Amino acid sequence: MLALPEDAPLTLFALGRTAGWIAHAVEQYATGELIRPRAVYTGSKPGGGNI
Repeated sequence: MLALPEDAPLTLFALGRTAGWIAHAVEQYATGELIRPRAVYTGSKPGGGNI
């Protein structure tokens, strides 16, 4: 519908990802800390009988 070039999806993805990286870099610079997500699983145990 928009008649975008064939490589437009990759370009749009990269543009959005780059904006996110820049936002993280600005936040890290402002706080002086590295952003480290905490990977804490809060779901049920695998094989616990939950169907």
